[in-house]
Amino acid sequence: KGKATMQPRITRAARSKASAWSISALTAVAAIVGGALAASDAGAQSYGQFVREANDKTITIVAGPPGETSLKMAHDLSMVLHCVDGLRIVPMAGRGDKNNVYDLLFLRGVDMAVVRADVLNHLEKTGEFTGALKERLVYVAPMVEEEVHLIASKKIQSLKDLDGKIVNIGRPGSLALAAREALKAAGVRVVETNFDDALALERVIDGGIAAMFLVDGRPSPILKQLETVNGLHLIPLPTPKNPAYKPATLEQKSYPTLVPAGQPIKTFSVSSVLAAYNWPSDNARHSKNELFTRALFKREGYLRRPARHPKWLSAPLYATLKGWRQFAPAKELAEAKRAPQGPAVAVAASTSMPKESALEEMFQRQLQEFGIQPRTPEERALLFAAFKRRMEASTR
Repeated sequence: KGKATMQPRITRAARSKASAWSISALTAVAAIVGGALAASDAGAQSYGQFVREANDKTITIVAGPPGETSLKMAHDLSMVLHCVDGLRIVPMAGRGDKNNVYDLLFLRGVDMAVVRADVLNHLEKTGEFTGALKERLVYVAPMVEEEVHLIASKKIQSLKDLDGKIVNIGRPGSLALAAREALKAAGVRVVETNFDDALALERVIDGGIAAMFLVDGRPSPILKQLETVNGLHLIPLPTPKNPAYKPATLEQKSYPTLVPAGQPIKTFSVSSVLAAYNWPSDNARHSKNELFTRALFKREGYLRRPARHPKWLSAPLYATLKGWRQFAPAKELAEAKRAPQGPAVAVAASTSMPKESALEEMFQRQLQEFGIQPRTPEERALLFAAFKRRMEASTR
């Protein structure tokens, strides 16, 4: 019992940060020390302690299917927030926009979900899953604007050319609200299919279907393969009269083979928010979600760096979602700062070794940032010496 209560935080934090923060000069050293400590202390922990340690600060986030922007952004969260105050973020591939809400409401172990605003509004109106959805769910922050893409062969020049043709309007489990509203506004009727995005794109390429709708943040990873495919392009779309949708454009820099130079394609976008179940304030899962929320806003600048998905640069984390209640700790932080942070911070390579006093300050900041607490002066000296060696290597 004595050993278990003395379990150092460095064991967990350093062991996790070794995989998540390879750019950190401190990480590799912490991993070595953490491994040695784990070997001596692991046996002293009870099964129950391991269970609590694994779950108390773990946040599972269900996002888009594989290949979609929101899942990539959830992975970014897992990297940037990993071990902040002991957190662990587990991204989970979802089954479609409607099913993300279902999973958040009913699937055990899901703490948060990336959910589109139009889907939330629709499910609240229909009461499909449960009544009083606005009482059951809260949003942490708007996370990404996802653009509506309509991909077709160059034989199709406008939305009206799709009348009577086979069009994939969304993957299985998707409400396809944006596609249906665009088609309805244009008075176009199509034969609907619901292939997953990868299969739908394959069918467009081989001519099996006329076009496909894709709602994803630009540049969509799913469309990356089209950089080597000719004969396809993006079709302009008007913005439906729905407050959940905003005018948007798709440019050649995002899609070199799909958009002509100097001729951006007009379309519309929909906000996706990070939503959570509305646990009572005295519930342990509420506390866990609060821990995540404070870490998110604390490390926002790291999410906006070039190493992360480009959509983080424009992520409206401090915006509001009209008609929906915000998670109280997030509201507190957002009200203090309503504008997003500026552009990503460039990571400049060091050209000279900092002075000893500057190194000491940098080292101390990283200890605090990663939640590492050396147990003895000797252990701290070991970490600092290795930190200096890594810094010296980076300036050669």
